[in-house]
Amino acid sequence: MLRIEVVLLENQGYLTTLQISLPLIETVKQQQKDDFELMKIKEGVEEGKNKVFSIQNEVLWYGDRLCVPNIRALKKELLKEALFEDKTMRGTLDSG
Repeated sequence: MLRIEVVLLENQGYLTTLQISLPLIETVKQQQKDDFELMKIKEGVEEGKNKVFSIQNEVLWYGDRLCVPNIRALKKELLKEALFEDKTMRGTLDSG
């Protein structure tokens, strides 16, 4: 599992910190390759022109935030997994 933070671009509002699985990160990695804006940022990082973002294991990050392409289905899947993880954690806490 990996912890990520979700930030809404429209209003820069903080939503929550989530945990997502490695297979879902691999999906994000593949989808990043099809996102023109994220690829421009990635090129800047690789050329040393962009120090704010980083690339780790071929995945683009903004600090400790995973850069998720603006794909509705992908975002929905991330939130779905996060909600499942949240319910699982609550169940663990409630039963303990």
